[in-house]
Amino acid sequence: MTKEKPQPISFTRGAAVEATGVPGVTIDKAIDDGELIAIRSGRRLIILREDLEAWLRRCRAKGEIPTPISDRDRERLAELNRGRRRKVAA
Repeated sequence: MTKEKPQPISFTRGAAVEATGVPGVTIDKAIDDGELIAIRSGRRLIILREDLEAWLRRCRAKGEIPTPISDRDRERLAELNRGRRRKVAA
């Protein structure tokens, strides 16, 4: 009998990307838009498993695939990320 590895209760942004397969820019957009709750811990963003699962369920219920849909959106996200980096550095 093998022992099952315990499931994490939270994820960093990178771990959430890896666990879900959703692009990081999409997770960033969901956080910036208030659709996905993330907690700042020092320089890291922590996303609780239950919040990540709830966000994915809401996306599925709306019939939306959580990916950026246009170049304009990608540029907007890049701009938001640059602003976020400046805030962290300050």
